Amino acid sequence: MFKVSKPEMVNKTFRMPAELVERLNVVAQAQKVSLNNLGHV
Repeated sequence: MFKVSKPEMVNKTFRMPAELVERLNVVAQAQKVSLNNLGHV
């Protein structure tokens, strides 16, 4: 049986350089996750 984990989340707004966001998007797509869930991989 698998277990669904729901880690505690906090809503924050961050300003990041566009180049960094693009690089993070590439990594997220390679891992087949959303950018929001990239930290949980």
